[in-house]
Amino acid sequence: MEVTGTRGAMTIRVTTPSTSSGGGITNAQFTYINHGDAYAPGWRRDYNTKNQQPAFALGQTGSRVANDKAVGWNWNSGVYDANISGASTLILHFNKNTGSCPAVQFRVNYKNGGIFYRSARDGYGFEAGWSEFYTTTRKPSARDVGAYTQAECNSRFITGIRLGGLSSVRTWNGPGWSDRSGYVVTGSVNSNRDELIDTTQARPIQYCINGTWYNAGSI
Repeated sequence: MEVTGTRGAMTIRVTTPSTSSGGGITNAQFTYINHGDAYAPGWRRDYNTKNQQPAFALGQTGSRVANDKAVGWNWNSGVYDANISGASTLILHFNKNTGSCPAVQFRVNYKNGGIFYRSARDGYGFEAGWSEFYTTTRKPSARDVGAYTQAECNSRFITGIRLGGLSSVRTWNGPGWSDRSGYVVTGSVNSNRDELIDTTQARPIQYCINGTWYNAGSI
């Protein structure tokens, strides 16, 4: 026990031992301060390495606020309860009140219903709304990340290439095969095996988009 000062301005400090056989409080330090009639004296327990202060020693901070944007950027750090549609949500607020990002908040919904955050800038407060964390139970949609859906991919990308139906034209003593865009020559037939080709064969190149085959306009 330590006693300092005078009766009108007195400080008493009590330190307990590290062990106790009777169930007493160990590794603790209690302080009593009395600074006169205008001062309300009382005992308080000091926090130390053996009696560490929790992050939010008092549990919920203040009373429930009206909505999830009601906790100001410059409010005291704490755990706030906020009304949302049909329920309430937990607002975890950290404020160091300095720097380019003086405060940050996390909003957590019940039953793994989403985690959101927002951060303040300088003395301007929260300039942007809540942003949601993507998780294994709350995956982003293709639209959220700017990706194509399966239907959009099917409508845009070629999924197959093939040769279409056979076309034949008489070559010997006939018109022959004129240039036709999108076709490739696949055969030359000399049925009587003389020095002249009798028939030329060709097929159009086709591509498939979303299950439909189209003739290529050019190759």
